[in-house]
Amino acid sequence: MIRKIYPLLILYVLFIFPTSLFAMNIIKPFDIFLRPQVRKDKKIQIFAWAEAGLKSNGYDLCRNKVNVLRIWNRDQNALAMLNGCDPETPIGKLRARLGDDDRCRGHFCVDGELKPIGATIAARYFFPYNISLGIYIPVYSMKLDNVLWKNLTPLGDTVVRENLTNNFPARVRELGCLDICSWRRTGLGDALLVGEWQGNFKQNKPMLKNVIIDARLGLSLPTGLKQDEDKIFALAFGNDGAWGIMFGGGLDLVWADYFRAGFDVELNHLFGNKKVRRIKTALDQTELLLLQKECAYKDYGLTQQFTLHAGIFKLLGGLTLDIGYRFTKHGDDSLRLETTCFSDKIANSAESLKEWTSHQLLVRTDYDFGYHMSEDATVIPTVSFFARVPFNGKRIALSPSFGAILTFDF
Repeated sequence: MIRKIYPLLILYVLFIFPTSLFAMNIIKPFDIFLRPQVRKDKKIQIFAWAEAGLKSNGYDLCRNKVNVLRIWNRDQNALAMLNGCDPETPIGKLRARLGDDDRCRGHFCVDGELKPIGATIAARYFFPYNISLGIYIPVYSMKLDNVLWKNLTPLGDTVVRENLTNNFPARVRELGCLDICSWRRTGLGDALLVGEWQGNFKQNKPMLKNVIIDARLGLSLPTGLKQDEDKIFALAFGNDGAWGIMFGGGLDLVWADYFRAGFDVELNHLFGNKKVRRIKTALDQTELLLLQKECAYKDYGLTQQFTLHAGIFKLLGGLTLDIGYRFTKHGDDSLRLETTCFSDKIANSAESLKEWTSHQLLVRTDYDFGYHMSEDATVIPTVSFFARVPFNGKRIALSPSFGAILTFDF
């Protein structure tokens, strides 16, 4: 029987898994919904997951579905971009020549396509007393493509067009060393160390067969590529250089040896860090057109994640199906500037520092090849497929996605 299983596994690795690696949405290194189940009497678990994202969409502060580059502002204000500077500087003198803002002059509608891909390689070692220690290492590649700036300035407004908005990308690069065009970035994400305890409490009841309690503590390491302050929307591949702690726990109930359901709660706390960041210097400035950079200390809000899930297993041999719902909320961040030349209050008015939320539906199916193998087999593989379907959110970019997981238990 084992000889029949390995050819199927090899076909999966050669044809399905590389396809998943080609175009994926970005994922966190640890996801309780994707993490493989614990296998009895095995000490080591090695696995990898990858995700392919479809076209990214955004949700603005009113939870309206918008282009990914409009999650913070409906349009971008090139006149306000020049505000907040010393009137005697070249930028201040340029602003004085351009006149008043009538909500059309110097404004742009901007669109773009965010195309992230990612994968995680992980390993867990199982100690006595149901304790495990895992390490999760992600890698990402992200591309912002088809960026289009539509000039809303009237054709007859030659003052603004000739001095500011004509050849706008080159003008912004000249004024603030900011690239507002397409880009591509590839690098590591933040690695994660997770210690976990998972207890099984067998039940001698007609329907309820088992209660599984999970508790975990994780440490996020700042190994990921940081946000590129000189490119628009070039978000960090992790926590932007900050260390973090993850706390989590959940409860699963198993009924009639075929059904299970449960919930999970996860909290992520990031320690503040200091780096050079782009800041607002005037209240009416928009997020993609910030010319000023200053060293600032950032305090991060708490990230809360709540997951509900239910599943059925032993459908056909080793086949399992799980569905879930996830709500994620990140609290307000705040900045403390190292300079007194600009206002902390104005800097903290940025929409990108405010609370964001997301709602997603989750689907996962596994096939456990151990169903066809003896319990003392040296290696037991499992293959999984999953999908995430976002349907609402606030100040966030999301995309429907699908992926695959390959697991080996030793």
